[in-house]
Amino acid sequence: MAPFRWPEMKHELALAKEVAKYFPEKPQEWDEVVKILSKAFSTDDKQVKGRGCREKMDRILEKYTKLQLLSTSLTIFYYTLGWFPLTL
Repeated sequence: MAPFRWPEMKHELALAKEVAKYFPEKPQEWDEVVKILSKAFSTDDKQVKGRGCREKMDRILEKYTKLQLLSTSLTIFYYTLGWFPLTL
């Protein structure tokens, strides 16, 4: 049986919602997330698994962290130039 590949944004949002609800750290805690997501997304040939959920959430957080760092760096750069494109 092949692993679930998270093809749509709604899958990532559902994962993030469940992780925010349970804050899983141990494999048994990830099983709670898997139970909920399996009902919605698993098929006969694609199965949601705890390790896949954990790894996908890690990738989402890594991407968010990089974007946040880039945003902060650009803000500092614009500020040092003496102009900032956004007015608050």
